[in-house]
Amino acid sequence: SWDSGFQTHFRDGPFEHRSFVPSLCLQDLAIILDLAGEWFTEAGRDLILRRMAEEGLGSINFNTWKHDYIFECNQLAWFTPGRILASLILEKTWPRAAAQSDLAISDLTESLKHAILPDGGYPEGPTYFQCVSKDALLPYLVYTQARGLTMSEIVPDSVFKTEAFAELIASTDESSDCIPICDARSHMDLTGLALIAHLMPESQWVRIYRKKLSREGGKPAHLLAMNKDSEIPHEAPPFEPFIQLQEMGPVASVRSSNDCVVKLFVQGNKANAGHAHEDKGSFVLEFAGDTFLMDPGTCDYSYPNSMLLKNCERHNMLVPTGVQERPFPLNPLPFDVKPTADGDEVSFNAEIDLSPGWEGLYKKWIRTWTSSEPFLIEISDDYELARGDGVAFLLNTQLPVKVDTGGVEISGRKGVVYITTADDCEIVLETLAIDDSREQTQIRFLKKGKTGRITVSIEMEKL
Repeated sequence: SWDSGFQTHFRDGPFEHRSFVPSLCLQDLAIILDLAGEWFTEAGRDLILRRMAEEGLGSINFNTWKHDYIFECNQLAWFTPGRILASLILEKTWPRAAAQSDLAISDLTESLKHAILPDGGYPEGPTYFQCVSKDALLPYLVYTQARGLTMSEIVPDSVFKTEAFAELIASTDESSDCIPICDARSHMDLTGLALIAHLMPESQWVRIYRKKLSREGGKPAHLLAMNKDSEIPHEAPPFEPFIQLQEMGPVASVRSSNDCVVKLFVQGNKANAGHAHEDKGSFVLEFAGDTFLMDPGTCDYSYPNSMLLKNCERHNMLVPTGVQERPFPLNPLPFDVKPTADGDEVSFNAEIDLSPGWEGLYKKWIRTWTSSEPFLIEISDDYELARGDGVAFLLNTQLPVKVDTGGVEISGRKGVVYITTADDCEIVLETLAIDDSREQTQIRFLKKGKTGRITVSIEMEKL
């Protein structure tokens, strides 16, 4: 169980409770004792310290010792802020607890070597990456302060490799921090961004941090307390025109023309990636400061649509039509599905075989992107269906859309995108809810036939 409740506290019951709630409680108690511990009587402080040791740290240690998998995903990092803050407070009263602080940092370092891929990628997406940028780096920050060290001395090399991940997911949309792939949203935590930008001042983490800071205002207290914010540059380095993370799978192209930036992101897959969606081969198009073709990411998990947003029909995919049930690929996908791609400041080309995982629906599905100049992209799908009578080429946006002769027009603040096809297709628009406050407009190019090719051309124009 991810949450606390009767079944997890029932004595000798079989349910286990992952220590999310204990970690949050430990953080609050540690801060209270650190800031206002003198307000308590000796007996009161002893009671809180004992509960922290037995119920808080005891729960985290149990999970850490029993379950190896938490070292390979976001969970060990998630538990560590409570674990390290609590043990650092405990060691002030009981010095033998210092070994627990050292163990917490050692376990965290081991986890980050597993959870971050060798290419610096993070297969769970940018929102869960905050378990590195905030939940992992904050413990390093407070531990190094307690031990008289610097973060760069003990943070593992795997964290520094995430410069590539920042390059991949940094958004050129003026209103977004990142491209919200997987179970993600387009905004990231300010404290986490500040910590990782401070650690890597020549990376795109600086761009994401400064953009968020200028948009939302305020500054993270952790860095202000150390007078560190001034050490983060005000300007980030220029984007790399082509970035591919071979282990993680995705690829991105960033090109400019007429002082206008185009970013094209193509989703790939590392086998069995967690928090993934049914979206291998989907893509995101940003142009002139807006997102024209989107990934919906996710919404609050308490909202039912959080499950619907994982589905292939909510992404920019090719989906079979004429089948009785909802067509979908395996998820998690137990195969590496990664594009072959190349690009530079002018051109971009990619191809990906998307049939793995669609057994029983596609006999063949190969998607290609061809772009000889920044403002023109052609996307082709070669397909052969095992079932169904045709395909729907899906595109999704939150910008205004109108159907024109042979295609559609999407209007942004500083640019317009024209999407056309020479194929015999019916064009249908539908508005779909993301959550209570957001919607996406879906554009469907419907084509009949069990086998064939559908090609869509995307032309961009700066206003």
